[in-house]
Amino acid sequence: MDGADQLMRADIAELWNLRNGWEAVQVVKHSYKTLHPRKYIGTEMEADNQDYERKNWSSVCVFSAAHYLNRVLTPEYIAKQSSAFLHRFKWLPDDRIGELPPEWNVLISEQESGLETKVAHWTLGGPFFRHYANDDHANEWRAAYVAATKGMQYTIPSER
Repeated sequence: MDGADQLMRADIAELWNLRNGWEAVQVVKHSYKTLHPRKYIGTEMEADNQDYERKNWSSVCVFSAAHYLNRVLTPEYIAKQSSAFLHRFKWLPDDRIGELPPEWNVLISEQESGLETKVAHWTLGGPFFRHYANDDHANEWRAAYVAATKGMQYTIPSER
């Protein structure tokens, strides 16, 4: 999974139970054009939000490290590949990229899904950025952040 811009809203054991031995990786196979031409609005990271093949497929995946087709992924091999090659699973034949149900990677503000959201993914910018602070599930993300960092030596940044 991506890092801080996602929130697991279901038991991860449910995701684990979807795995099988046939596919080398399983992903939500998003097929969409972005609704927003810019992402990370109002931050130093603000950038164009480009469409590309297999966009967001690698952001949530069940990856079979033991699958024979993934054995090619040595540190040396990975170091020679582009991020696009790796994120798009280009070393795999299409029939070994399995599909996860769409509720396991719901793209907040990019999809009108109507699905039960098991993983909320703020691909445009997380609720820790002012511009996205009121997006769907943002309060739930903040509550999870507070719970996860309770007792740590730092506080939640008010803005980035």
